[in-house]
Amino acid sequence: MLEWAVRFLEPMDIYLELLDVRPIDDERVFLNIHASGRGRASGAPAEMDVWDIWTLRDGMIYRRQTFFDHAEALEAAGLSE
Repeated sequence: MLEWAVRFLEPMDIYLELLDVRPIDDERVFLNIHASGRGRASGAPAEMDVWDIWTLRDGMIYRRQTFFDHAEALEAAGLSE
């Protein structure tokens, strides 16, 4: 995971903002993260929101599910607005 993250973030100066964290149950949490940044070579701006469901075991992320659609993420988490 760390190697993937380094390669993914390398071409950009990126800022991650945690917008929402909600417990789902004893093992899972729901997160909304806003990512924004600029390409290091091009200077092109980019931004997106992602919603994650993290399953935690022994204080570590055991599983990560990422969604790019808010409604789909809420449905997968069993949450409603």
